[in-house]
Amino acid sequence: MITNSKKRKAVIYTTYKFRDRDPILAKTQALIDSIGLTSKEIHEATGVSRSTLGNWKPKGKTMRPQFCTVEAVARACGKTLVFVDSRKAPG
Repeated sequence: MITNSKKRKAVIYTTYKFRDRDPILAKTQALIDSIGLTSKEIHEATGVSRSTLGNWKPKGKTMRPQFCTVEAVARACGKTLVFVDSRKAPG
């Protein structure tokens, strides 16, 4: 959240503009492929529908998946999503 100090008004950005698909889709698909889980196994572990998982594939229609869905699939693959402060240079 960014606060405008003069007016004390919170500015919250809720939209993201990707020219193409959200890069998390390719990363999640690579994770699924590396673990070797089927869409049926992921569905049974998470409740995420098989059609949703199919829509994440390169020619699928999903452009920006919901965070909670990506998180559920990552957990089914034995991973968790981590937020990194990109403002801090590695040092």
